[in-house]
Formats: sequence, C-alpha cells, structure tokens
Amino acid sequence: MTPDRLLELILAVLTSREVIVVTVAIALYVNVVNYIVHYRKRPPAPRKKRRAAPAPAAASAEGEPEITEDEGK
Repeated sequence: MTPDRLLELILAVLTSREVIVVTVAIALYVNVVNYIVHYRKRPPAPRKKRRAAPAPAAASAEGEPEITEDEGK
C-alpha cells in the first residue's frame, strides 16, 4: 500500500459518519459521567480545633508525696 493510498484510507475512515457519531456520543457520555461524579459534592467539613488536654489534678496533701524524676532514680 502506498503512502498516498494509506492517507486516503485514513481520511475516509476519520470523516465517515459512523466514526463522527461515535466520537460525539463518547464525548457526551464522558461529560455526563463527570457531571454525575461531581454533582453536589460538598466541601469537606471544617475540622474542629482540639482543646488542650486538661491539666493533671494536683496531688492531695493526704496522699503519698509526688516523686519527681530526680527522686525516682
């Protein structure tokens, strides 16, 4: 097959009615699917800031005395 005949065949295929209709149908289908996927997609809920951990309860005078790191070794 000569390059001229090959080019002629490619142009005939690309300009055929069936190829154009199928290409348009696929493009519309992809657009509809994309619309459905993104339809009413809510933004992520804002994250609540974590509060700082509550301070540890103070040791009572009646209980055992606290042991510090230096004393515990």
